[in-house]
Amino acid sequence: MAIATLLALILLFKRLEAGPVPSPASDRPCVNFMLPVPATAQNAEYDIIHVNDNINATAYAVDLDTWSFNATSRVLRNITVSDTFDISVQLCVPPNGIKKQNLFIATHGGLFDKRYWDPAINPSEYSFVDAALAGGYSILTYDRLGTGSSDKPDAYTIVQAPLQLEILRSITNMARSGELLKHTAGNADSAGTTVSATSANTFKGSDVSLDKIIHVGHSFGSVLTTAFLATYGNLSDAAVITGYILNEHFAEMRKATFGLEYAPQNNMTLFGDRSSGYMVDGTLGGFQTVFFSTQADATTGIGGFDTEVLDYAFSIRQTITTSEFLPPPVNLGAAPQFEGPLQFMLAEFDYPICRGDCNLHFDPATFQKLYPKAKDIDIYTQQGNGHALTMHRKANLGYKATLDWLDRNGF
Repeated sequence: MAIATLLALILLFKRLEAGPVPSPASDRPCVNFMLPVPATAQNAEYDIIHVNDNINATAYAVDLDTWSFNATSRVLRNITVSDTFDISVQLCVPPNGIKKQNLFIATHGGLFDKRYWDPAINPSEYSFVDAALAGGYSILTYDRLGTGSSDKPDAYTIVQAPLQLEILRSITNMARSGELLKHTAGNADSAGTTVSATSANTFKGSDVSLDKIIHVGHSFGSVLTTAFLATYGNLSDAAVITGYILNEHFAEMRKATFGLEYAPQNNMTLFGDRSSGYMVDGTLGGFQTVFFSTQADATTGIGGFDTEVLDYAFSIRQTITTSEFLPPPVNLGAAPQFEGPLQFMLAEFDYPICRGDCNLHFDPATFQKLYPKAKDIDIYTQQGNGHALTMHRKANLGYKATLDWLDRNGF
């Protein structure tokens, strides 16, 4: 038996011994389905190390960390990618929600999938989906291309930031045109999900009109959301940027910190459907370093994290591609067409974004220049939390801050 296969079996047995990973309640007003999303983008082919094993994963990370690395100089050629991709979507619409016409479109970051927004462990505290529903909002979460149950095409030329941005644009247009809701009736069972009576009644003959779109992102998903505002700002009514903000310490963390491994070699059971170029956090320690607070036992009960939540988050970790880890070749500059309110939701102890301390001074003038027509720019710091905001104690306090802010802005 191959060593990789044996290790995968050992990891599987350990997971079984620990009991099944919990799942969200089945009676929520949600449907899960595969959404065919057409998208066309200008990607690139890069001269970078191909990752087919753990040795090359480490070499790849060190190459990117080398002071002389320049992504632009590594471009071999520009390429046009155009196709229709199957994207795994969860859409939740509260039957009696007074704000159900307001739709969150939530884009998760790297090394997670849509479950980032909807942790199944103690959802009343951790699930942003549940918080949105309780507030009366509709919410769409999706597995970005290359993650979860969505398509997993070539890691080097297809799964890149420009295409992820165009997929977000396409999903947004579907929501605005009403096409998104048309997919719910016939496709609600297509992802193998049992649709409850509550969900069926919610979507059957639904008269829901999704009038306002609120884009929310996390980490790499916030990079994409920021690029969306800069490129297609007129398509967004409001935005919440979490786990990302430009500051003096941004991008100081090295890629090697992630402890990246070739995904199938790390765990064939979880990642056997990934091909060359798909990587994952290799160890629990590396995962904790990137995503979790330095506080494990906050005496106030606010912030910090519980061990079982760290273990759960690691159990649902996902992959990222070699091309996605490069500096994203998308527009992260000014957003002159965006006229809605904008909130930055930060974690106090965010290691990747603020090198572990986001208690910084942010000059309002900087953001006013970037978003000259924004209705309101708010910067909120969730105390005691690390990069994975949804996985820390009292995450619901941050959700309340966002929902209260939206309410003050007429949403």
